Amino acid sequence: MIRAKMVKRGEYAISLLYRDWQGLEDYAVWKRKQVVAIDEAPADEARMRNAPISKDAVRLFKQLLLLGLGATRAFVFGRSERGRLSNESSSVDAAFSAVVQWGGW
Repeated sequence: MIRAKMVKRGEYAISLLYRDWQGLEDYAVWKRKQVVAIDEAPADEARMRNAPISKDAVRLFKQLLLLGLGATRAFVFGRSERGRLSNESSSVDAAFSAVVQWGGW
């Protein structure tokens, strides 16, 4: 850990906070804590999936996006966000639509 203090514009004084290093947990322990099980959707997500679509929702696609067997399609939404959908099935066509109900960039 370090402390950076601006002395004047473009100049910084940096000092090591080595006394505080003892209190840090090992990287391996920290990394294990970052893993979250995703076996089931949180109750909130299930509720959102069944919620009616608001009239203020932003539709990401103007119409239903159809993907044939093995097809891949690139798309742009918002100002510059890019994505790609792939139908990796060898036996089923796919239809896709998406909306943003709330949130921000």
